[in-house]
Amino acid sequence: ILILVAVIAVAAVAGVLYMKWYNSPEQQYQRALESGNDDAAEQIISEYEELRDSEAIADTLNTKLEELDRSFLEGTIEYSAVIAELDRIQSQGITGTQERLNSVRSNIEALNASRVAYKTAESFFSTENYAEAIEQYKKVISDDPNYSDAAAKIESCYNNYRNKVLADAESMVAGGSYSSAISLLESALSVLPNDAKIQENIILYQSKLAA
Repeated sequence: ILILVAVIAVAAVAGVLYMKWYNSPEQQYQRALESGNDDAAEQIISEYEELRDSEAIADTLNTKLEELDRSFLEGTIEYSAVIAELDRIQSQGITGTQERLNSVRSNIEALNASRVAYKTAESFFSTENYAEAIEQYKKVISDDPNYSDAAAKIESCYNNYRNKVLADAESMVAGGSYSSAISLLESALSVLPNDAKIQENIILYQSKLAA
């Protein structure tokens, strides 16, 4: 009987302690965050200021930040949505999250700029505006899944740009516009510095113009 009473007493105390822990503001916040109820999480934080210094909450948010970083890299969340999430987390002012928050925000903004540059480059490439395409492809960062394709496209742009400039210059020369052809080739050297073929044609056209 004494053992049974002791077991019941221990179970009762354990139950009370568990319910106290389960209903604590910290656990309420954790559950709200895990369920995606950010409004409830913010409400709890505003009511219990001491939670801003909770290490457990900081660990949970840092884990969430890593997940947001990975989700954006994988393309499963839009830029506007992930920035809104970061702003929401920052507004809560949880101690121990600022460094990770800044790092993730920097990664996401860099990757977004890279994706915009790649999309812009593709548009220039499709219209044979190779000089502008090269400039944009060079902005694609190594963390971007499009990086390998951008590097390959740069080489293709160089070749296509060279061929186009040489052909355009030749057409100008055929029409007697040596000065225009020389100007075109000289401007092309800003994209293709030290290109032997372009430099050779500049010298050739200068010689014909002088003659």
